[in-house]
Amino acid sequence: AESRLLKRRVWSDLPESELSDLGCLQYSLTCTRTEFIEKKTTTQESWVSSLPYTNTESHLRMSAFEESAAEMWRYTLEEQLKTHANEDGYILVTAVNYIYRDHLMNWKCSLERAGMSDNFLVGALDEDMYKWGLMQGLPIFKATAQSDDENEAGTSGYGSDHFKVVTKLKSRVVLEVLNAGYSAVWSDVDITWFAHPFDALAGYMNNSTGIAIQSNAPYVANPAAPATPHSSVLPVATADPTGYRRLNSGLYVATNNKLVRSAFEEIINDASKSAGTEQPSFDTILCERFPSERHYKSCIYRPAGRWKSAAPRNSQLLVQSLDRFSFPNGAILVGKSNENVYTLGRKLFEKETGG
Repeated sequence: AESRLLKRRVWSDLPESELSDLGCLQYSLTCTRTEFIEKKTTTQESWVSSLPYTNTESHLRMSAFEESAAEMWRYTLEEQLKTHANEDGYILVTAVNYIYRDHLMNWKCSLERAGMSDNFLVGALDEDMYKWGLMQGLPIFKATAQSDDENEAGTSGYGSDHFKVVTKLKSRVVLEVLNAGYSAVWSDVDITWFAHPFDALAGYMNNSTGIAIQSNAPYVANPAAPATPHSSVLPVATADPTGYRRLNSGLYVATNNKLVRSAFEEIINDASKSAGTEQPSFDTILCERFPSERHYKSCIYRPAGRWKSAAPRNSQLLVQSLDRFSFPNGAILVGKSNENVYTLGRKLFEKETGG
């Protein structure tokens, strides 16, 4: 139900009063408008099979329609970057498979509310997502790294083994963008934006030659009061922003240069050896393993096996933590009663959207 929040705002331009009459407000799963759009989209998806990307390895001769479409096909990484990256070469990028399409549309809705209607790009992690994204008119491309066909929530849900495998594709998508010559701002689709991302991150994008990444370290405003951010989380205490395993790979700025590309190559390689998600590999490579170095709210990344104590400064990379009050995690507790910023954010979100 959470993933369907504000779907009405994304897929419909009907007045809210009409949406209410149709039963499409709040978390309704029986909205006739949504059912109509889903049915129409499914029908349209059947037409996509005639488009050129599905026929690239076929021995059959392309029709004149397919040949023409193939020549002008713009839903590739290269063409989408040319169209949507900003003048400084930055692109906001995310990537999802088909079962997270609702989350994606909510994310897109929050971007539009924050004033961002361009400069973002979606990597499709499976064929179904690519087809569906085309039908929605999204700025989408088919990522080189693809997930398998396990698209049922029961096998791909949060925390499942399949989910962990899929998370490892995210950094591969970012490396594709970097190798294409562009800089990336990565955002998971479960992030809600209250400000234009490039405005909010301008200080990191304009002044950084490295990586700036969200911290998941807790912060407790009042140590004397209870500090339990959620019923599923144990009481927490304030921790260093870049302490052990405190890098959060759900949001980061990656400026395109040789050292950043090297870091992502190492992260991908390290994650491929793990049975977990890719997130711990960010900490391992950027902060933990020698010769990288950890500090209070930053790390120094140095490529493995190529560092000497007298090495020049351009052979190392600054990894900054994003300000945790501007880009908070669920364990940032503020005020005398240690109120969770997620709770505060949800209240603001519902106030702004009428949810």
